[in-house]
Amino acid sequence: MLLTGDACYFRESLVTGRLPLFGFDADEQHRSLDRLRDLERTGCELLFGHDPDQVADDRVQTRGAR
Repeated sequence: MLLTGDACYFRESLVTGRLPLFGFDADEQHRSLDRLRDLERTGCELLFGHDPDQVADDRVQTRGAR
């Protein structure tokens, strides 16, 4: 299992390749997404940093999210 943290917030970002507007280096961000896709293809499970759809457990939320 790999925690993607802020490298890829949501599965949707990995699928679509859409990046946050505030990024510093879009080319490097796309290379990072490519690397994450490669890892997932080899069987690595990815846990996205901010994807509420991935973790259904209500205990796993940031303060103030409710």
